[in-house]
Amino acid sequence: METDLAPQQLAPHHAARCVIVYCRIYAPGDGLMAPDSADYEYGYVICPTYLELLVGRRRAGIWVWVVAGILGAIIPLVGYFRLHSQSMLGTFVLLGACIAILPLAMRGIYSIFGSWTRLLPNFLRKEGGNPSEYICWAKREFDRLNRSAIPRNFGVVYAVFALTAFWLGGAFDRLPIFTLLLCAIIALLSSFACGVGLAAVFFLGQSIWRLGREYPVRISEHGFGVLSVGRALVKAYALISIVWCCYTASGAWALRERWVPLVALAAPALLFFISSFVICQFPLHLRMVECKRLALVELDSVLEKLTPTSPEEMTQDRQHQIDFCVGQIRRISHWPEWPFSLADFSSVLGVSVGAVAPQLIEIASMILKYRHTGSA
Repeated sequence: METDLAPQQLAPHHAARCVIVYCRIYAPGDGLMAPDSADYEYGYVICPTYLELLVGRRRAGIWVWVVAGILGAIIPLVGYFRLHSQSMLGTFVLLGACIAILPLAMRGIYSIFGSWTRLLPNFLRKEGGNPSEYICWAKREFDRLNRSAIPRNFGVVYAVFALTAFWLGGAFDRLPIFTLLLCAIIALLSSFACGVGLAAVFFLGQSIWRLGREYPVRISEHGFGVLSVGRALVKAYALISIVWCCYTASGAWALRERWVPLVALAAPALLFFISSFVICQFPLHLRMVECKRLALVELDSVLEKLTPTSPEEMTQDRQHQIDFCVGQIRRISHWPEWPFSLADFSSVLGVSVGAVAPQLIEIASMILKYRHTGSA
């Protein structure tokens, strides 16, 4: 089997905008299904991330963030050995690490959904539609995200909110003025990047919502059809939860006696992860229910026509047709009605709890400590 990448699809400025890459798989015939050959062509989207476009239009943009994150982790680490401030190690080193990790996670999320777009023709069904239309729709959604100013603006607002939370939590207490300014810059940059990341994930969830609003679907029980939606979201949420766990841990390890950064950073993230996973797929759920209903109604109508009105009308051939319809009705009755499995939903619950695990542990320990103190 050979794969042929269509080079003409790669525009000269492909790093600055989203492009569609078409691949053709050539499989030699086996003499039965395809005597000569079998060609299969699919497309997928390659797109720069939002953070990459903020610092430049080249792929090197991701490494600007990585280098900034490394420096952002090294500076407070050196400061910890000089000042012996717990917040330098437990808060700002982790925030600097987040600056480096988040762009890599976002690149992974873009790659997951870019590769997932090749599965769209497997389950989208629209009268007069064709596979190229579905891939172009995905490209437009990526372009819509990268052209929007909302993630950048949300990142600024979230950075101010997070800086306030860290300030009230005591992260900047007893720091020299120059060190305080450096740590504030690290906190602002890390929170800005995390805010942009959250907004980008929200946009991708909004695209899933729009997908269900615009296109009918075909239901299949394997993981390469409509159920691939939930699986792709689980992978994306797993990546962002790793970053979020590191980010929110910065408000737990060094600020154990302050509730403000713990609750302010933990509660919104937990609600966002769980609720957005279900809500963004609700239109697809309605499409799946409609597809299932139409299939069952059609089979029920056929079965009604096949059902004899008297025993004399029953023939062996008709009995086979009735058995086939009954079997199909039973099979379709077990079709899924949500584009994710129970295992996918359980995984999202797990990664959501894992994303705020440091806060949950600290909050639980603080409650137990206060209860023990009160009972004493």
